[in-house]
Amino acid sequence: MHPSHAQLLLFTDGGATIQIESAVFEARAGSLVVHPAGMVHGIRYQPGTEGLTITVSSSYVEALVRDDVKLSTGLQVAGAYELGPAGMKSGIEAAFQSMLVESQRRDLGWRMAVRGHFLTVLVALFRVAQHIDQPKAGSRDRELAMGLRALIEQHFREQKRMTFYADKLAVSPQRLNAACNSALGSTASDILYDRLMTEACRNLAYSEMTVAEIGHELGFDDPAYFNRFFAKRAQIPPGSWRAAFAATRRASDT
Repeated sequence: MHPSHAQLLLFTDGGATIQIESAVFEARAGSLVVHPAGMVHGIRYQPGTEGLTITVSSSYVEALVRDDVKLSTGLQVAGAYELGPAGMKSGIEAAFQSMLVESQRRDLGWRMAVRGHFLTVLVALFRVAQHIDQPKAGSRDRELAMGLRALIEQHFREQKRMTFYADKLAVSPQRLNAACNSALGSTASDILYDRLMTEACRNLAYSEMTVAEIGHELGFDDPAYFNRFFAKRAQIPPGSWRAAFAATRRASDT
């Protein structure tokens, strides 16, 4: 699990069977796989599999799509997308390759070049994801669910109630919850809680803030309540989670 990083895997040859949480995807050559931040995954590659991977922090994406937050929704739902037309496939592969070249050469302006190529990938992913058939969810349900994800990305640190998000989307909380269940198999509240957990894990792993400071940053005025919230979902208190993460990281560095 990458608590604060999402991954995009582009398969150019071969393929893999990928499990992300409870969902299983079959990826083939020409597929783009989305592994959202904070989700447990496992991959079984076929022999001869080749491809490229982008690992990107949630905070980087959040800053990048500030002018159009809908673009981040493609990274928030696990999936394996066949890129279809040759032009789209070659365009995304070219963007991946260009990012690799720019990050290796590091010529003047390489960071902005990488940013531009990554935006190309995000736009393509957003368009592909919007046109995937959703047999269990109507287009309106998916639109509401994606709208909720986009709003949560803007406001999750403020601990807004679900009525706030429902009002923003001009539906009742019950209608929003039904749409999320239909489109994503999760309640609207769970989508918010998952985002809070992802950010909490990111701060526990990579910041020096205390547990109480992290809770306050995420809108929890009562440190004890934040501890209970985190422990209920992670099955371990936040301080213990931080210690376990640090131990795992030290072990991987040796």
